[in-house]
Amino acid sequence: MKQLRIFFLCLVAATLVTACGGDDKDNSTPVEKITLDKETLLLNSNSSETLTATVTPAGATENTVTWSSDKTTVVTVDQNGKVNALTEGTATVTATAGGKSATCVVTVSDAVIINTPEQLQTAFEDASTNPDSPTKIRLGAGFELGLWCGESSDPHRYIELDGGGFTLSNVTGSDVIAVESTTLKLSNIKMNTTDDSNCVIALYRTNSKLILGSGAKLDNPTGRAVYVFEGCQLIMDEGSSVNGRIVLQTNEYNSDEGGSFFYKGGTWENAELMFSYDNASTLMPMTLTKALANPYKLTFVAQWVMRPSHFPEGGFTVVKGDGYTLTQLDLEKITSLEMDVTGSYVTSENCELVLDTAENAIKLRIKATAY
Repeated sequence: MKQLRIFFLCLVAATLVTACGGDDKDNSTPVEKITLDKETLLLNSNSSETLTATVTPAGATENTVTWSSDKTTVVTVDQNGKVNALTEGTATVTATAGGKSATCVVTVSDAVIINTPEQLQTAFEDASTNPDSPTKIRLGAGFELGLWCGESSDPHRYIELDGGGFTLSNVTGSDVIAVESTTLKLSNIKMNTTDDSNCVIALYRTNSKLILGSGAKLDNPTGRAVYVFEGCQLIMDEGSSVNGRIVLQTNEYNSDEGGSFFYKGGTWENAELMFSYDNASTLMPMTLTKALANPYKLTFVAQWVMRPSHFPEGGFTVVKGDGYTLTQLDLEKITSLEMDVTGSYVTSENCELVLDTAENAIKLRIKATAY
């Protein structure tokens, strides 16, 4: 009987232990997910910002967050989520709790970080005048913009603008950017307007230059993407994109040096090359260093009575090759010619485009049979 009593006591004890163990297991609450308040972060060197992690559910058992950086030479992070930027580069910061993790990609840049139109205006106005040390600007946000910077008498400014993948759109009634006495290189940015009376970018007076680098996209499909005044220069590099008209202005301010366009790569959609001509002795042609990828329309505008005698001998050079030999295929890329000229002496019907192999150029001239 005593042995039977001991057996029952042991059985009760085992049941209690098992029940207690089961209660411990049931009371644990696993982490379902962890999130960060930012998935990307842009910082200057020697600056810092604190990330906030949220563990779900709030009452998870293992809710302690641990932090790490995959590139501690670029950024470090402490166990409170404070990210310290050290040198230029990109690193991933990871927050972990209860077997779940979340990440934030941190980019460290020595460029001036811009988040508002006012900041960008100031950065342009205060830009470097040293061509060997341009002001580097990086966008931290996209916004609407109507920026004008510079006067023809100003010292020349040098700016490199990395858009960070953001978009700049025009303020109604304004170009997105208009500059004088400025060399501006764009990369990793989209700029657009749907206002046909304005441009995405306008280069004014005699010495501004626009370089479209990789990822630079200018979009005004039914209007002017870039307006290049006399003495200014547009350069398209590989990886860039223009959607819309490119205008090369000649002699609006009594200069015989027209606006110029150097094509070194990239795509050009809804392409129209327009020469806005005002009785100068020559045009600055589009210069090709390789075959143009897209077909395009050519338009010649002269808001005055133009006669055949205004054409130079052999015609105007509208396209030339530089380290690249033009062929009939380059001529055929021009899908149409429109002469928008005051008066009836020069028309689309009595003009033609021809390939001049001796000069490695495409020329606009009066047809021999016209008069």
